[in-house]
Amino acid sequence: MNTQQSLHRLSSVFSGKAGTDKVRELATKLGLDCPPETAEALASLGSNEKISEALIQAASDAGKSETEIMAAMG
Repeated sequence: MNTQQSLHRLSSVFSGKAGTDKVRELATKLGLDCPPETAEALASLGSNEKISEALIQAASDAGKSETEIMAAMG
């Protein structure tokens, strides 16, 4: 599975508009610190794809490998 497939998989986790609780849950799975303010900012991005991209980018920026990201979403 590549990064694009991981993005699609993460995006599919969201049903409808993502709430801040769901954003925080996924951030935690990715090993990211996600205070309520950050979760709200991510949720306000609007689309599930944009939220997913932001979470994956944050995980990558935090040094998570593609394998670690896939495992967190598995």
